[in-house]
Amino acid sequence: MASRNALDVCTYRLFSSSDQSNQGVDRLLTLRGVTSALHDFQTAFSSLFDALKNGRRLRSRLTPDVVEATSFTFGYAFPGSVGVVLTLEHERLLFGGDMLDDAITTFFSVAQAPTDEDIRAIGLRLGPAPLRAIFKWAQAHIQDGLGADIAWRRGEETAASLFLQLQELEHLSSAIAATSEVTRERIDVLGRLTGADIQTHRFRFEPDGAEAVSGTFVDAINETHAVTLPSRYRAHLEKTTRILYSSEHEQTAWNLISLEGV
Repeated sequence: MASRNALDVCTYRLFSSSDQSNQGVDRLLTLRGVTSALHDFQTAFSSLFDALKNGRRLRSRLTPDVVEATSFTFGYAFPGSVGVVLTLEHERLLFGGDMLDDAITTFFSVAQAPTDEDIRAIGLRLGPAPLRAIFKWAQAHIQDGLGADIAWRRGEETAASLFLQLQELEHLSSAIAATSEVTRERIDVLGRLTGADIQTHRFRFEPDGAEAVSGTFVDAINETHAVTLPSRYRAHLEKTTRILYSSEHEQTAWNLISLEGV
């Protein structure tokens, strides 16, 4: 497959939002805020490329080839505001798709006023890792009250542009934080039932060779379905896992569907 290398240019300008409580005087930009925003922009872009290239990612673990393909180099700073010009060597594929272009398009589309459905669609396609990286990037701007003005140029053409004020970055951050991915799994396992409370509808079960689990039940245990404690059973369980798109934290809940004596 033939290819040729070219240089893409990304201009990234950071600006402070007016402090309404201070008669509209702009806040001073801090070095921490500027460097955090640029660093997290790099990570978000690389994470998107990684998921497009290698499939859904629950957690971001960037391989050397992904880092090499997506690492920006510093071109120069421009005057008048805090802005930098970043460059990226772009291997243009003459046949087939271009994942760098896809990463650029995806980043810009997610960052601009996404709905819950938009975020969930990206999460289902690419996984939580790139959304988590975009959330962290938005948070870096929010913490220092910074807006973002980003343009992606290829030659003389502006391929994509993005202008986000603080309120829009806060919306992006809140939308990602409010969205999660839920998976449910049915599990049948042998073990010991060591706890059950028909008042609170809570149970505790120790599967053979695995850690104990606890959770809730509806009618798996009642006057009709009496149990002996402790005793061995075959448990029919449902495991529900909620993955938060804004962090690596996973919430796990267990539901006891039914028990069989063994």
